[in-house]
Amino acid sequence: MGHAYGLAHSFSDDLNYRNIDWAQIGEYDDEWDVMSAAHVKTTNTIKYGSAPPGLNGYGLERLGWIPLNRIYTFGKKGETSATLILTTLMNPASNYPLLIRIPFDPSDYQHYYLIEMRFKENWDAGFDQNFVFIHEIKYNPADKNYHSYLLRTHDTSTRQPVTSMNMNNVKITTGKINVQTRTISVYIESNIADRCLQGYVWREAIPSDHVCVTPTIRSQTWADNAAADSRRNPSGGPFGVDTCKQGYVWREAYSSNDHVCVLPETRTQAQNDNNQATNRRNPSQFVYGPLTCRNGFVWREADNYDYVCVTPTTRKQTAADNAVGPLRRRPGHTCMYGYYVRNAYPNDYVCVSMSVLIQVLADNFAAISRWVFG
Repeated sequence: MGHAYGLAHSFSDDLNYRNIDWAQIGEYDDEWDVMSAAHVKTTNTIKYGSAPPGLNGYGLERLGWIPLNRIYTFGKKGETSATLILTTLMNPASNYPLLIRIPFDPSDYQHYYLIEMRFKENWDAGFDQNFVFIHEIKYNPADKNYHSYLLRTHDTSTRQPVTSMNMNNVKITTGKINVQTRTISVYIESNIADRCLQGYVWREAIPSDHVCVTPTIRSQTWADNAAADSRRNPSGGPFGVDTCKQGYVWREAYSSNDHVCVLPETRTQAQNDNNQATNRRNPSQFVYGPLTCRNGFVWREADNYDYVCVTPTTRKQTAADNAVGPLRRRPGHTCMYGYYVRNAYPNDYVCVSMSVLIQVLADNFAAISRWVFG
C-alpha cells in the first residue's frame, strides 16, 4: 500500500547488506520501517496476525502526515549549535518537534539528516526497545529517487542504529530517553547557517572571512592578497608602511584593518558583497523536506497539515479567510449568505467567497504537479 501512496523502499547505510540478489545495496535494511517490508520487526496481533511496524518519519512527512509546526529545521534561525527537545513520532508530548531536520549540503536542499524517536508500542510493539533514529535523506542515482538511509553502527554484529554522529560538519549527541515525558534532549552542532547558497563561496580574504561571493570574486581576492606587497609605497607615506601606491586604496573587506591595496572598484565590490552577505548565506532557510514546492509556490497552510502549494497571494488570502472565518459562519457549520464552505481539506468549515472556493478546487487538483518530491 505504501507504494500506492508514492513511497519507496527504505535503506540503511550498510554497504555490506544486500537482502536479495536483485535488491540494491542497503535496500530493505531499515527494520523499524514498514517500507523495508522484506526485513522488519513484526508483532503478533489477535485479529490480523503478524503486523509490520509503522512508517519512519520521512515516510510520514512524505505523505503530509506530520504537522508543519512539529518539524524543526536546524540552522533556519541562524543557530550553529543548540540543545533541542525531541518527542516521540507517535503519541507525542505537546509543544516539542516530532522530527529534527539538519541540512548540510548546500548543493542539494533535499540532502539532510532526520532525527526521530519511536517507542516500543502499538504498531511498533515488535521493537526490541525504545529507539532514537538518525536517517540520511539522499538521492539514489540508481533509481533516480530520494530515499531514507538509516545510519547503523558498522563495527558490531548487532548493527544497531546510531544515536550520535560526527560527519559532514554535523555533530549530533542524544541524551537519555525520558519515558515518562516521552522526550529526549538532542545536542546539535552544524555550520550550515554559515555556508553559502548555491553559486557562492566564502571570500576568505582571511581564513575567517565567510562573506559569500562568486568564485570569480574569491579568485580576485586571493590574487589581490598575493600582490599586496607590490602595491605598497616603498617610501611610506601618511599611513606608514601600509600606504598604497598611487591608484590603489585599502580594500577594507572584512574590517577597517584590511589594508591590502586594491583598485577602487575592487573596494567598492567588497563593500557591495558585504551588504549582500545575509542574502547569500544559510541554505537551511530553503530546506523544506519531501513536499517542497516548486519555484513560485508556497504551502497554503490552511491548517498545520496543509502542504498544498499555492501562490503567495493565495496563501495570504487563506490566512485572511481563517482570521474572519467565525464571522461568516452560522451554527451547524453553515455559512452566511454569499459564502461557501471552503473544504480545502476534510472538515474544513471556513466560509469563503465563491472565487476563493473555485481557487481551492483548482489548487487541490494541481497539488501533485507543484511538489518537488525530495
